[in-house]
Amino acid sequence: MDWKFIPNGLMLVSLVLSSFSQAAVIELVNGDILNADVVSQSAPDIVLHHEVLGEIVLSSTQIMRIDGVELGASLEAIVETSEPEAIEDGLFNLGILSGWERSVGAGFNGSQGNSDTMAIYGVFDANYADSLKRWKLEAIFDSIESDGDRIKNQFYTGVNRDWLQPDSKWFYFAGAKYDWDEFKDWDHRLTGLLGGGYQFVGLENKSILGRFGFAGKQNFGGGESGFTPELVVGLDVDWVLTDRQSLAFATDFFTGISDLSEFRNISRFAWKLLLEDEWDMSLQIGFDNEYESNVAADIKQNDFKYRAALVWGL
Repeated sequence: MDWKFIPNGLMLVSLVLSSFSQAAVIELVNGDILNADVVSQSAPDIVLHHEVLGEIVLSSTQIMRIDGVELGASLEAIVETSEPEAIEDGLFNLGILSGWERSVGAGFNGSQGNSDTMAIYGVFDANYADSLKRWKLEAIFDSIESDGDRIKNQFYTGVNRDWLQPDSKWFYFAGAKYDWDEFKDWDHRLTGLLGGGYQFVGLENKSILGRFGFAGKQNFGGGESGFTPELVVGLDVDWVLTDRQSLAFATDFFTGISDLSEFRNISRFAWKLLLEDEWDMSLQIGFDNEYESNVAADIKQNDFKYRAALVWGL
């Protein structure tokens, strides 16, 4: 084996630096023992640094043990950890929402307001975030029957996009929502939102941000058809309590621009508990509450719904 010539000055520096680290004991298959630092272990080669000989590259077949640990077991662990991660190919491997956090849930809920009964509940949720943007997409379905009669039938979907500013807590947002409700004094409702926001808390396990801006709702069908411009202010809170529990709360207040006495509030709260890791299955308990000041005489202003559901990651 040809060893590289090391000038005396560099050798002295190498000896001084190596004195600050604890060398590993390398037992070779021929019985020789080396005391050297392990620079890298990438099968089938092991790269060592000896205080006198410098860098040494040995085949794994030449080494018996490192610090008393059989090299075979060590290399097996290295191979397992060095295997490339599976490529995330989106929802149902269709390339849709690739890189997003996605979940679907189903369960039961209850309602206190326009009706008091149990209901079927379904939800889909998807989130994406990087240093420049945040996306949130959700869809919720409620269908309730009592004594064979359908008394609640509603669907909601919404999407929101945040434009983040590097080195700033301020951001901009735009969003759109669609509501369908068979038992409101309107049949369909479209809402558009545009404004700015501020990140009050942006920790690894806790996020608190506020939003403010303009909104506009367009009702279709029923006795409340028409367009209403609004002002909106909101608060979003996400808090990871432990590695298995999290809380999420969001509330938005809308008030008419031309008539400040006309306002509405939508609030949501959810507590999530991870039950099973392999299936990414969680229990989610929460409530939704919607208050609207201007409704028909036979419709209650407050509509409160509570729920419990099982949620799976997709």
